[in-house]
Amino acid sequence: MQFSACGGEIGACREYAGLVRLCHKNGIQVHFSNMIGFEDDTEDSILEHQRVLMELAPDVAWYYILCPIPGTEQYDEFMAAGLITEPNLDRFDASWLTWTHPNISKKRLHRLLFDCYKQFYSFSETLRRIKKLNREAEGKGSRARAIGSYRDSFFVRLAVGQGLHPMDGGIYRFRLDAARDYQHLRRKYYDFDLAPLPKSLQLSAQDEEFNRRKKLVLPILEVG
Repeated sequence: MQFSACGGEIGACREYAGLVRLCHKNGIQVHFSNMIGFEDDTEDSILEHQRVLMELAPDVAWYYILCPIPGTEQYDEFMAAGLITEPNLDRFDASWLTWTHPNISKKRLHRLLFDCYKQFYSFSETLRRIKKLNREAEGKGSRARAIGSYRDSFFVRLAVGQGLHPMDGGIYRFRLDAARDYQHLRRKYYDFDLAPLPKSLQLSAQDEEFNRRKKLVLPILEVG
């Protein structure tokens, strides 16, 4: 699930905590995806988000940096405002800051991303989560889950230790080739080094009307 920090709202935090307990009780692994680097984020707000997440202690947490994806309204808005600074489309993978953030530098935000991973998957925090899981799951499947938690912890710390996002890293990396190996061919045949950033395709009037009328209604889950 996508996790948003509770922002001091005790009820919201309790709801998240209740969801974690409910999943554990029924043998369901809890996976929180976290996006940092929203426009109004500061270093303090990101650290507070991390503090709340650590208290909730889901089984798995992944962290990404807000990335306006070509083809989305957000991308169009950021482009129109002149905020997009990354010319390489390969960087639009939510592991790099591709636009000018008003409060945090690119280098610092990238460091915060890695710090969140290191803290969440540290040995001490992994052990604490396993103990919490065993209590809430009443010991069901505790051995298999403990093994999985230590495996995830090892994998993530190994990737981050190599300076790689866990989605980009692994147990061992080896180089096959790189973009620069083909740069001369790109210049020769297409006369550019990097493909220009795309503009979003406009929807047809029919699709625009469909999107305007269509509404997705989700059931409300009550957590006891």
